[in-house]
Amino acid sequence: MNGESKITPHFTRRDWLRAIVILVILLYTIVELAYRFTLPTDGWMVTENELPGLTYVQNLLGEASPLQARDRVIAVEGDPVDYAVYSTSASIQDAWQFGAVLHYSVVRDGQEIILPVELVHWQLAPWVKNRLFDPTHLIGLSSALALLAVAAAIFIRRPDNPAAFPFLIMIMFFSLSTWSETLPIGFPVWTDPLAFFFQDKVNIFLLAVLFPYALVRFALVFPRPKPIQQRYPWLPEIFLLFATLLLTSTIGTSISWFWFLFSMFLGLAILVHNGITMRDPVSRAQVRWGVGGILIGIGAIAISMTANTFGLVQLSDRAFDLIGAFSTTMIGVTIAVAISRYRLFDIDVIIRKTLQYGVLTLLLAMVYFGSIVLLQGLVENITGKQLPIVIVISTLVIAALFNPQRVRIQEFIARRFFRKKYDAEQTLARFAEFARDEVDMDKLTTALMGVVDETLQPEQVSLWLKSSRE
Repeated sequence: MNGESKITPHFTRRDWLRAIVILVILLYTIVELAYRFTLPTDGWMVTENELPGLTYVQNLLGEASPLQARDRVIAVEGDPVDYAVYSTSASIQDAWQFGAVLHYSVVRDGQEIILPVELVHWQLAPWVKNRLFDPTHLIGLSSALALLAVAAAIFIRRPDNPAAFPFLIMIMFFSLSTWSETLPIGFPVWTDPLAFFFQDKVNIFLLAVLFPYALVRFALVFPRPKPIQQRYPWLPEIFLLFATLLLTSTIGTSISWFWFLFSMFLGLAILVHNGITMRDPVSRAQVRWGVGGILIGIGAIAISMTANTFGLVQLSDRAFDLIGAFSTTMIGVTIAVAISRYRLFDIDVIIRKTLQYGVLTLLLAMVYFGSIVLLQGLVENITGKQLPIVIVISTLVIAALFNPQRVRIQEFIARRFFRKKYDAEQTLARFAEFARDEVDMDKLTTALMGVVDETLQPEQVSLWLKSSRE
């Protein structure tokens, strides 16, 4: 026994089906993001505004461009741009090809000008440098990845817990939305029928149907199932069916958006009610920490979306990045406290493992992408072109660093955050080494009693040795 939770997960057929659904959604998101990476682009991050057109805010490729930050594009090849419509004419779709030079109508400093813009390929190194290494976005990506790891571990170890699956669905959409936004939505998506179908139909349907269902289901069973959920366990499925029927024919309209906001506030209201009605101290503490972070995180997103939808404020993509990073970090921190201190889900060992592999993943990802950016820039300055060998070298470096860094990070986290357990393990290791070489029974007995006293700290220690029979 090592003192950790010895929970043996038992996956039923329903649990395996749920796991398959999760994997399918994850795979779809990866494929959809990879596909968008292959589309022609002008290389800019864009945002909507109250005025007609798109505001260009950041050059993600870092190459020379006639466009400038804060330019407002109002037309392409004479075709007006309308962010609310999310569509382009057939002529623009045909013209949107690699190497094509399109004429943008741009409002700059109050003056309308025409600029020739060449469409290019996305490039990995500049995209990583300008998007993934952005401090705000990096915090959001890292916290979302760590939170997803915690949610996945909870589901794997406690599939019988009714809150585990909806919690994983919720966190998965948080994480996938954060990663999906690393590539901007704009002309590259609007001009490609398949990418537009993914964005305008599939993505919105998943977000507007599955996320509200998961949030409401989670609220009804966390930290314990509510009486109405116990009497009518099919309520969340009815909610899911109603949302599916309602939104099947209205995806892409304002109905799906308002349903999404309504569902978020409904789930938050149920969670608040849980916090008010829980009586026993442990459940109240779990709700205070576990639900508190979710309320703050999802509440911040819901309020900002509502304010932006009704025109109360005009938030930029940068502001939404900050809100998203704050939300995922807040949820992660409070869930970690609830698990480690109040045994939420009864799997406190997850925190230690998540810290270890989360820090390791972040460190190796920074080394990997940093080496790609630096080496690719060096090779490009010398040879004038990018070479695939740079990615191979970076991969080999990561493979060589993985195990040594894992051991160092594991020891550091155990020493800093789990000191009592770390000291006990070190004491047992020293005793094992001593017992391997010691043959004197009196010294061995004294050492054993000293280990028990140091690690368990009992009020009294006694040792009984059975005498051997001749």
